[in-house]
Parts: sequence; structure tokens; C-alpha cells
Amino acid sequence: MEQMLICLSIALIAGLLMSRLAKAVNLPAVTSYLVAGLLLGPFVLGRLGLSGLGIGFGSLEQVEGYGVVTQVALGFIAFVIGNEFRLSSLRSMGQQAITVGIAQAVITTALVDVALVGVHLLFPQVLSLASAITLGSIAAATAPAATLMVVKQYKAKGPLTHLLLMVVAIDDAVGLVLFSASYGVANALEQGHMDLLSVVVEPLMEILLSLLLVCMMTGTVFCNVCPTSEELMDRLDRWGSPINILFFVLSGAELDLTILSNPLVLLVGVVYIASRSLGKIGGAYASCRATKCSPSIQKYLGITLLPQAGVALGMAAEAAQLSDGHMVRNVVLFSVLVYELVGPTLTRMALTAAGEIRPEGRTNARVENKPKEPVSVQG
Repeated sequence: MEQMLICLSIALIAGLLMSRLAKAVNLPAVTSYLVAGLLLGPFVLGRLGLSGLGIGFGSLEQVEGYGVVTQVALGFIAFVIGNEFRLSSLRSMGQQAITVGIAQAVITTALVDVALVGVHLLFPQVLSLASAITLGSIAAATAPAATLMVVKQYKAKGPLTHLLLMVVAIDDAVGLVLFSASYGVANALEQGHMDLLSVVVEPLMEILLSLLLVCMMTGTVFCNVCPTSEELMDRLDRWGSPINILFFVLSGAELDLTILSNPLVLLVGVVYIASRSLGKIGGAYASCRATKCSPSIQKYLGITLLPQAGVALGMAAEAAQLSDGHMVRNVVLFSVLVYELVGPTLTRMALTAAGEIRPEGRTNARVENKPKEPVSVQG
């Protein structure tokens, strides 16, 4: 127990110190926490054999032993995002959020499926058809934790920010359905017969039993029933920060750098990242245009949806049962490594360009930002 507490304390301090360095080069804090985790992980400091003293993580299994911290943090993050679904907001933006959330996820899955099926046809020994279809559905998932951290750090506020938080919540729900259905089809391709239970029933069970979605629903009910929810959520933000920092440091420590030595993983990973990015940006633009969102939202929403992490890793772990499930896992690990290090910065740049984050030096941790030029949701 003492070793665990020392390890968590060092991880927290490392994350805080790294965030100071990141601020000097104008990077989001969430990126610095991930880098701190990489440095403390089994591929850097962990190799020195000091994990017995609580300094660094000696193996990926040791990092996974802190899973309870990750689960608690994800629960809080989902609860906070659920608070965006206030009845007043749903009346004004609910239809747009639902349409955009579903459309961009489906478009992304379709584009990644086409790209990876092409890779399968060219190099069938590298990637199976079942894995290509599964990776396409995993591409729909985003990283609500990273997105929320950027929004909180920079006090972003405006129609783009508000729609973004609603969309990432809907997006993961849609992603779970797409994954369950696609994974059922993938299993059917490998087994030679279609199982109606895995294609229809299991996606519904995924929604009902998902920890992330249950916490989101709890947050939604809470904000619409409790009259003092805004004040209580403000207090939650203040004491929940250490848990969030530990979540991202541990996430960084879990990134497996050995995958970078496999050229086949890099090949499939580059195709996956390129097609997913195109799907997110193009799908968000098309669906925002169809729902008559403002030009600013059409232009920047897709960029803010690029981060990908925990939900995708969970899907990849389940897909490991496929015949070449290790390829699915490694490709997702590679994409998470790229998206988590680059995605938060792109999100900050997009929100700044939309006028919903004040330039660095004009913000205050205790004062909310206000957009320079408020952007209407309707075009």
C-alpha cells in the first residue's frame, strides 16, 4: 500500500511539473500529463528498476493494477459531460447534436472500413477482413476525457464548445453500437455463420451496461433535477483535478512504444489515422452543414473530435479474440499514441480560432473566458 501511494504521489507531482513546462511552449496540460506518464512508464524510467521504490512503473501489468483510479476518473468525466444535457440546451441544440453525433460517427466508420478493406485486398496476409471491419467501428469512438480537460483548462465557452461536449457524449454511445454490430459480423466471418444474438442483442446490452453511458445519464438526471447543480459541479471541478491528472499520467504510462518497431503496424496505422481524420472532419462538416450550424462550427467541430483513447482501447481489448486481434490492438495503440499527443493541441487551436478561448496571457484560472465574437448556432 505504501509503495502504491508513493507511486501515485510521484505520478501526480510529475504531471504537475510537466504541465508547467508545457505551458511555456503553449501546449495543453493534458498532453504534458501523457508525456509525464510516458517518461514514468515501463519503457523509460521503468527500465531502471526503481519501481520497487515507487519511482516509475516497471511493467504494463503494474500500470493496469491502478485500473480503479482510471475507472473512477472516467466515471467523473462522464458525469460532468452528462451535465451538458440540460433541458434548455436540448430544446435549442438537441436535434443538431444528435444528428451530428450519429452522422459523423457513421461516416467515419464507413471511410475507415473502405480504406482498410482496400489494405486487406492488397495485403491479405497483413490484415484480415474481420479485423478491417472491426477497426472501422473503433474509429468512431472519441476521447471525452481529453476534450473536457482542454475545455476546462482554457475556460472555453461558446456554441462550438457546447455542441462539442454534447456530440462526444453521443458519439461514444453510437460507437459502442457500431462496434458491437461490426464485431458480431467479424466473428460471423471467421466462424462461417451469422449469429443474430451477437449482431442485434449484444449492441443493446453494451449500451445498457456501459459504465461511461450510465455515468453520463446520471449526470443528465442530476443537472435537470437538482436546482443547485451548477454550484455543486463547480466544486467538483476543484477537488476532482488530482484524479484527472492521475488518469492521464496512467494513460501515458500504458502507451506501448514497442509497436513503433513493427513496420506493418505503422502501415495499417497510418491508413487508419488518415481515413479516420478525414471521416471525422468531413463527416462533422457535412452533418453540421445539413443541420444549418454556423460556418464556424462547420469548420472547426471535426478537428475537435480527433482525440481518441480509453473507449477505443477497451474495444480493441475485446477484439483481441479475433484471429489477428493483436493487429487490431496494436493499430489502436499506435493511433492513440498519435491522437493523444497531437489531438489536445488541435482541439485548443480549433477552439481558439473559433473565438471561444482567449489568447494565452489574458486568461485567469478563476475567471471564465468569453468568446471574442459570439457565434450563433444557426447559420
